[in-house]
Amino acid sequence: MDRQKRERRKAMLATETIFIAGLAALTLFSFDRLALAQNDAQAAPPAAAQSTPAPATDGRRIPDAPIGHVQPTLRDLPPGVAETETQRTKSQKDFDKTLQICRNC
Repeated sequence: MDRQKRERRKAMLATETIFIAGLAALTLFSFDRLALAQNDAQAAPPAAAQSTPAPATDGRRIPDAPIGHVQPTLRDLPPGVAETETQRTKSQKDFDKTLQICRNC
């Protein structure tokens, strides 16, 4: 009886080992294919779809957003929303007191 259990365990171990080795090989093969696809000239997006490099800064200010990307400001919000965004609620004030944040100093 013990011999049969040992043989079943060996068979299960062999099956698991083959399964894991197969998964590892499949994973490595898939990553290899992905790496090759990145270097494929035919798979590259058209030049118009590629992003432009960020503009250089002089170290003193944050560069402007690229063309087509806009950083929203408070004046971009509708009037009703802008008013509520500038007013702090009681819960926000209480929370600030627990964190000891000083605003408008």
